Amino acid sequence: FLSPLSAVPLITLAGLGLFEFGFPG
Repeated sequence: FLSPLSAVPLITLAGLGLFEFGFPG
């Protein structure tokens, strides 16, 4: 599994993607 420091940017990108594509606007 990825190290926490390596997973942070992936989680951030995933969160931004969900925010932009999962919500109206």
